[in-house]
Amino acid sequence: MNKIVDFINLHNGEEDKEKVLDNVTANISFRGSNLWILACAILIASVGLNVNSTAVIIGAM
Repeated sequence: MNKIVDFINLHNGEEDKEKVLDNVTANISFRGSNLWILACAILIASVGLNVNSTAVIIGAM
């Protein structure tokens, strides 16, 4: 029974959350054109969700 619980445990091999957050914030910049592209993609995806259009959502991704 213990082997089954260990097999389905989702926390095995999990990285430290602080380390991951520090890595993401250090390597990704949300400035300039990156910020505008992200904002436009969010807006387009929101419109796609409102009109229930899979193609628009995929296009925004």
